Amino acid sequence: MEAEIFGDTGLKSLWEEICIIVDEGEGDEYESCLDTLDEFIREALDQIKLLDWQKSSLWLMTSEGIDWTFGSERMVENYCTWCQADVVRMIRDDYLVPTAMNWTNSRIRRYSEIRYEMG
Repeated sequence: MEAEIFGDTGLKSLWEEICIIVDEGEGDEYESCLDTLDEFIREALDQIKLLDWQKSSLWLMTSEGIDWTFGSERMVENYCTWCQADVVRMIRDDYLVPTAMNWTNSRIRRYSEIRYEMG
């Protein structure tokens, strides 16, 4: 996907723009970036047509799923339910955001330097 948040910047993809925004880590752009990541993750999860057991397996990896596994709720309900929002948040916060924070290339470095110099 082409870069589209900042306009003509020399960045080649939306991913590169996300890396810049996540690295700065604050403001309206950051919140909008997280919303965009959430949307992409939801769409990807919908496209891969997960089976119920796969959905449950993913959810059990979330902090909410772990709490359910070891908590008193498990005594009441002997099965877990899929909560897509929990899975989206886990994929975003545990995988995509840390990857974006550590991702760089010459275009990202150049753009970061220009933004820093402009203050």
